[in-house]
Amino acid sequence: MIIDNAVKNVVIDSSISSIKFTIQGGKRTGWFLLSFIELLVIGFCFMPLLGLVIANYLHKYLPAILQGIIIIFLLVLYLFIIYKKSLETFDYIFDQEIIEIDDRQITIEKTGFLELGYKKVFLAEKIKGITSSFSALSQFNFLSHLPFSSSNIGAFMIWYKHGMRPFYNFGRGVSQPEVQNMLNAIYTKYPKYRYTETK
Repeated sequence: MIIDNAVKNVVIDSSISSIKFTIQGGKRTGWFLLSFIELLVIGFCFMPLLGLVIANYLHKYLPAILQGIIIIFLLVLYLFIIYKKSLETFDYIFDQEIIEIDDRQITIEKTGFLELGYKKVFLAEKIKGITSSFSALSQFNFLSHLPFSSSNIGAFMIWYKHGMRPFYNFGRGVSQPEVQNMLNAIYTKYPKYRYTETK
């Protein structure tokens, strides 16, 4: 059953077992190109040159076994950074987000360019709550004046109970009134996802 289809780019479907939000945004080609150039410069120019400098230093001052361990570690770190930056870059051309929420988990799927996409699953027992990003923006006033704040920062935050990164951001292109309607639908059906400091 569709709860709310008044908003052109957001459809909310509710069933007995879950709530599904489909957010249809626009491709941000300009941001994609900027991020892609940054990926090329950092990932394939700056970091390899830095790697050569570090390798030369290690060769001069450390024994061979330590050189091998450190080089393997740095190579893994390099691949991880390239992977994360690539995901961030291609995220700009994923123009559809499908968020499905049930009692056990929250699933976020992003699709778009050439039918590519990726999916993230958050288990309910690891989630502290879901909030609006607009409340965070209001606490850091300068963010609301930046040109990318409204289009590049997702409208929702999933807060983790544990971990080095405290939240995951999603839901780009959703306005503040739409966000409140969606949060009300979530909290009504699944009160456990209402954020509280005591969790």
